[in-house]
Amino acid sequence: MKYRVFLLLVVTCLLSDAAQAHSFEVPYVLPIPLWIYMYACMAMLVISFAAIGYYFATPAAVTLPAPASAGTEVKDYSAAVGRSTVLVLRTGAIGLLLLTIVAGFIGSKDPMTNINMTLFWVLFLLGFAYLTAIVGDVFAIISPWETMLDICETCGLDFSKARVTYPKALGYLPALCCYIALIWIELFTEQSPFVLSLALAAYSAIVFIGAWLLGRETWIRYGEFFGVFFSLIGAMAPVAYIRSTVQDEWHWRSRRLFSGIVEDPKKHFSLVLFVLFMLSSTVYDGLHDTQVWLDIYWKHLLQLIEPMWGSVGLKERSTLIIFWHTVYQRSGLILLLALYVGVYLLVIAVAKWIARIDASVASLAQRFAFSLIPIAFVYNVTHYFTFLVTQFRVLPWLMSDPFGKGWNLLNLSRLPDQFGLLDMAFIWHMQVGLILVGHLASVCVAHMISLRVCHTRRQALLTQVPMLVLMIAYTSVGLWILSLHLSQRLNEAGG
Repeated sequence: MKYRVFLLLVVTCLLSDAAQAHSFEVPYVLPIPLWIYMYACMAMLVISFAAIGYYFATPAAVTLPAPASAGTEVKDYSAAVGRSTVLVLRTGAIGLLLLTIVAGFIGSKDPMTNINMTLFWVLFLLGFAYLTAIVGDVFAIISPWETMLDICETCGLDFSKARVTYPKALGYLPALCCYIALIWIELFTEQSPFVLSLALAAYSAIVFIGAWLLGRETWIRYGEFFGVFFSLIGAMAPVAYIRSTVQDEWHWRSRRLFSGIVEDPKKHFSLVLFVLFMLSSTVYDGLHDTQVWLDIYWKHLLQLIEPMWGSVGLKERSTLIIFWHTVYQRSGLILLLALYVGVYLLVIAVAKWIARIDASVASLAQRFAFSLIPIAFVYNVTHYFTFLVTQFRVLPWLMSDPFGKGWNLLNLSRLPDQFGLLDMAFIWHMQVGLILVGHLASVCVAHMISLRVCHTRRQALLTQVPMLVLMIAYTSVGLWILSLHLSQRLNEAGG
């Protein structure tokens, strides 16, 4: 009895924060069983697969203009982006970055009253990412880290030459490592303004060191995580930005929706890992604090490892329980990525086998990985939508008192103690709709890619059958994880 009480106290301490991380605001009961939503989405995907396969009967159906490469003379594009506009945007971007870092160092330690948490996690990583999917990769123009490098070059530093040869085999692995580190900070470290500012300052130093050692162009392409991240999201947009031979002069052109994914020239297996981590990290963020995931450790794994400890005291047992729980949670992030990679490569291998394609599995995996970007994007939107809306509500008060010092620069009234609750019925059905639309877009993009990769229409259709099964599985997993938070919230409300 004494040990059970002790174990309950340990569990309560470990789970007290996680329970509030990504839950719905109020209990909500689905109007129909979850399996009906799943079957309906599956049916829509199958019907759409057949319709798209019929429409794209020939490669001519997806003929797209050849991609324009950066550094070439730009002609006949819709318009130029004025230098004054670029200057204003870059100044604003670097100003916001500096504000974020400074606020964390000198402002309030409370993440709810310091603006730097909202500026980075909400406005930048969420809001700006969603905007990028609509207006294109604006980050390539306004990157504050590139602006800092420009300033340093103006002061005499030379980032144009490489002092160390970059191993091309690494590809985008430096950017992927930075991505993993970012999610690690989000999920497993103290959510404090100081930690965030320290991380951003360290990342800025890494950018400078990487650009100095490997050359600016190489590091920005392969190591600057945010540039890679926003370029992949921006590939979905109907707008592309091209830098002309004239320094700091940009042009934009309109293009077909999602055509940037099909025509994107970037190819390296590390990008496959990057795209799959975009998927798996969001899934794990939604899964790691659910009762299902926690029960695996507390009800199953703990029973397997406890006999190895022998007759240790309560204090030592507490240390071991917390240690292995920490290992379980952190390793889950990497293991889920490994699972997604393994399943994806298996699907590609099956597609290659049934379609009798000469290309290697690695080559096909690189080509079709970009078709998963719309799915990764809608997963992100559905998972963080309520958090985004909630934080946007308090943004005016954070702007009025950015450092949490009790200021009221905008002369606002007192922050309400409680805002109106969100309509969970609307939120749920919007999430279901977004997941379905994202998967339909991926089915369409995968068809377009297959017609470029394969020699015949039959081969193209055969390659897409395993991909369709994969996307149906992704749909089911996405809906299931969203429903876990609904049931968890109902259980909490029921006591």
